[in-house]
Amino acid sequence: MACCLLLEPPLRSGLRKLARAIPGVTELNERELLDADAQARAVKLKELQVAQAAIEQVALHFPVDSIDIGRGQEEVLARLVATIQTLFTAARFVGYDVQVDAIGRADRTGIAKKNAMLRQQRAERVVAELATRGLLAEQIAIFRSRAAEPLHGEDTSQDLAADRSVTFEVRVADRQKKLE
Repeated sequence: MACCLLLEPPLRSGLRKLARAIPGVTELNERELLDADAQARAVKLKELQVAQAAIEQVALHFPVDSIDIGRGQEEVLARLVATIQTLFTAARFVGYDVQVDAIGRADRTGIAKKNAMLRQQRAERVVAELATRGLLAEQIAIFRSRAAEPLHGEDTSQDLAADRSVTFEVRVADRQKKLE
């Protein structure tokens, strides 16, 4: 009769001793035993990767010449907060350091100096909004780009609207590799 057990490593050695003590047990097949720590780590790593990808797909949009987050983005903000919390929980579990960068953007119309100010203020506005929703200031950094980094190269009204946004980038580092 074969079975699959999920056992912590200390329990494995106890199982070996117990198996030797049970009359009639001649063999203990450990191939199907799963390491609970490794399995939990794999699940959390997958959660971290999924959260990172989801965060990097988010774009919060702004009206022309405004730092007020556009209408109808409440649900996006709520999902973003939940996803960032999942990211940090998973990262803590697997021993990774993570940083979420808020990247302010502006379209290519208008004065370059004003657009630079809008990029900065939009990122600051989003970080402040995320903080009011329970995220810690050290979890989100404002990425200060040196030049305009449009999302789209065209000047259509849709492309320009997409460029009036804040997007996110997630940086992940393994603490163990830092120590080596």
